[in-house]
Amino acid sequence: MRRYWTWIPLAAAAGLVLGLLDGRGRDVPAEVLAAPAQSSGLVYLPMGLKAQAMADLPPAPTALPVQPTEPPPAATATPVGPTEAPSATPTVPPPASPTVATVEPPTATPTTWIAPTATATPTLKPTVVAGAIKGRLVVDGDPAPLGLGEEVGPGLVLRACSDERTCTVVARTGVADDDGNFVFANPPALDAGRYYQVTWINENPEDSAASPYAGADLWMGVWYGAPIRGYQPGQTVDVGEVEIGDIVLVSPTHGSGFGGLPWTFTWQARKHETGVYSWAICLRCCQTLAQRIGHYHTSPLGRRTSYTVSQYPPGTQIGIDYKYCWFVRSEAPDGSIGESYHVRMLWWMGLALLGGR
Repeated sequence: MRRYWTWIPLAAAAGLVLGLLDGRGRDVPAEVLAAPAQSSGLVYLPMGLKAQAMADLPPAPTALPVQPTEPPPAATATPVGPTEAPSATPTVPPPASPTVATVEPPTATPTTWIAPTATATPTLKPTVVAGAIKGRLVVDGDPAPLGLGEEVGPGLVLRACSDERTCTVVARTGVADDDGNFVFANPPALDAGRYYQVTWINENPEDSAASPYAGADLWMGVWYGAPIRGYQPGQTVDVGEVEIGDIVLVSPTHGSGFGGLPWTFTWQARKHETGVYSWAICLRCCQTLAQRIGHYHTSPLGRRTSYTVSQYPPGTQIGIDYKYCWFVRSEAPDGSIGESYHVRMLWWMGLALLGGR
């Protein structure tokens, strides 16, 4: 059998110990190694060689094949026991693709957006306050019937006026609840010099079909509210209580002729009067609102219920061909004016018609 040498700690002077081996390459006998050192001048180094047969050498390590171009084999789970089925190979999946980059952002939907409330930005979205001209309609102190003034017949209207002769109806309303309240909602602003006026119209025309405000003697013929000047959109104006209980005329009767002066005229006080009375006469039988414009009236008489005519009113003409009508007014402290529903016709007779009286 062929022998090779294996080195057990080696040094630069290893060749000096070859004499310790026999020429056949066998091991140095133990007794030689154990013999005490002689003074023969031999030097023994602290190292040794040992012969080893090839078959006794450990096998050379087997180099693992290097495969740089192939990925390492996937790990395989070790079975828990002989009776258990091997679990699935936990192959680690490759990293997921970055879905964020491929998913489109959601499209904004207007219906899901919540708008900020007005209170969050009060300076940008001011609160709009609805304006109104309102009041309370009463008859002898009691609330007027629900709906009165709104339908065909007596009307509760809002007029825009330049003066008392030039007014236009811009809205009509009626009693809205059991308390007699009424409202003209959101009137627009008027041009400079014009004003609003709440007006009750209850006419007594000869032909009722000729007037959209033909009514009855249950209420005043007309009531003019105090002028509302400088109204601005969004403003609320309360005209207060509007009393439309009628003023009942007593004497003289309708169609009377009067010769000579003085003559006394009487009427009944209203049950819920807040103003003062005055006697009035127009130059024709003024049964509609338009016909009463320009009438003559006395100065306020207080709460008296009579007036004696001691001189003819201005412009009076004598004779049966000249017909006049009289009525009574009520003027409230706020400047509003009401007039009786009825008028009574009269004429003035000369002394010759009375037989020289």
